[in-house]
Amino acid sequence: MLKNIVLLLIGFVLATNMNAKNMYDDQFADFDYEFAQQEKQGVQESDPLHGYNRVMTDFNDALYVNVYRPISKAIDAVVHDKIQEGVSNMYYNVTFPIRFTNDILQLKFDKAIIEIGRFVLNTVFGIFGFFDVAQTHFGLYTTPEDFGQTLGHYGVAAGPHIVLPFFGPSNLRDTVSMVPDAYLDPTVYNESRGFNVVDNFDKSIGLEVIEQLNYGSMNYETYDMLRKDAIDLYPYLKNIYEQRRIKMIKE
Repeated sequence: MLKNIVLLLIGFVLATNMNAKNMYDDQFADFDYEFAQQEKQGVQESDPLHGYNRVMTDFNDALYVNVYRPISKAIDAVVHDKIQEGVSNMYYNVTFPIRFTNDILQLKFDKAIIEIGRFVLNTVFGIFGFFDVAQTHFGLYTTPEDFGQTLGHYGVAAGPHIVLPFFGPSNLRDTVSMVPDAYLDPTVYNESRGFNVVDNFDKSIGLEVIEQLNYGSMNYETYDMLRKDAIDLYPYLKNIYEQRRIKMIKE
């Protein structure tokens, strides 16, 4: 039991701010002048956890600077870009049940069919997803879907903003939604479920650590740019996260 807890903590530390990997991809396109002005003027929405969130943002940022970024840079220096991209593609491919199920729940049947097609093509012809042949050769593009988006699609409010330790910005709705999404994720070991990529909890943590470090090695410069541009890091990241989630729910 203690071993599992230690491994879990290690995985969390190495995954610092990795919840942000979904929010940073197109942050500069989504974060417009209005929200930049709010940051400069200190305009605050209702934020009952404001004090805690600021402390946790500083904590996560310190972990990023002192742990996550140095490891990510080291990996980027020794691992070829194509290998990094392939590993990321494989992980995305195997987590197909999350996107497929939430597409079905939102009645987005066209996207669900595309997800099935992508999974079959990339698994069979893309060497278990290492190559994204579905997009490259068949023009089948994917969009991220999760249970937080499903709840938002049906009008469930985001609730108060919450900065999670190690994972970064979130809100009450999206935090609760991590549970059903984890059940659908084949990389998260669950002995009561019939589909698992690995056969025990330790390997599940190891797989997650590899994915998060690999992603970080490809994208650490993005967060560096955010830190450089932010006058006040907490409201800056908060606005980026919440506005991007609104956009994703509407799509």
